[in-house]
Amino acid sequence: MIYVFDTSSLRALQHFYPRVFTSIWAGLDILVEEGRLISTREVYRELEVQAVSDEIRAWAKINKIYLPDQRLKKHCLWRLSFRTSTFNL
Repeated sequence: MIYVFDTSSLRALQHFYPRVFTSIWAGLDILVEEGRLISTREVYRELEVQAVSDEIRAWAKINKIYLPDQRLKKHCLWRLSFRTSTFNL
């Protein structure tokens, strides 16, 4: 399963401090490494200008969770659009 995070998802995480909630952040790091946690460049740009914690901004920058190219983005959107009980992708 691939998780697509938007700005609000990352903003909500700022209340789960990495130094306190280490297991949450370790799990997110694993998802990023496996390519199962992704986002868009626009979300990254929004994080740069919105009021989010420095820890969230730094984590997003280090992990580069945004989609690397348009082909992958189109593939993910196609898969998500056909994810129904009829199509078990």
